[in-house]
Amino acid sequence: MLYVRKLILFMIYTCAAAYASAQIKPVHIAHLDSLMAEDPKPILLLISTDWCQYCAMQKQQIQKNKQFAEHHHQFYFVDFNAESRDKVVFQGREYKFIPRGINLGTHELATALNGSEQISYPTWILLDAAYNPLFRQPGLLRPSQLNELLLVMKKNLSTN
Repeated sequence: MLYVRKLILFMIYTCAAAYASAQIKPVHIAHLDSLMAEDPKPILLLISTDWCQYCAMQKQQIQKNKQFAEHHHQFYFVDFNAESRDKVVFQGREYKFIPRGINLGTHELATALNGSEQISYPTWILLDAAYNPLFRQPGLLRPSQLNELLLVMKKNLSTN
């Protein structure tokens, strides 16, 4: 009986470890500049918030997306919380949270990355290796749209 328990625990641990290693881990925005200095790649940013249900759905879709898992080493994926209270240095400039009331506000970086568009969550932004914006899409991307974006990125990488 003890042998069976140990075997079951071992199988659970092995499955959990395999699942954890398959998780796509975003790059923290604070590390992006140093990573880009060492190995420039396109940057795919997901601007989200903790309270946004569509953002949570998008993050779940990313974890389930096989193409994203296969190709995520070709670009830097950043999940940036637009309501983060942390100061962030991005391209040598410091950005901070701007309060707009009690427990309300937006991070300057989210606003800057969003350009002239009104900010909404989630928002996808694709930057090339020189930080130039190539694509900006507010709202939830369906899995087919995400795959199409990955295909465009792959083609762009192969032509450069």
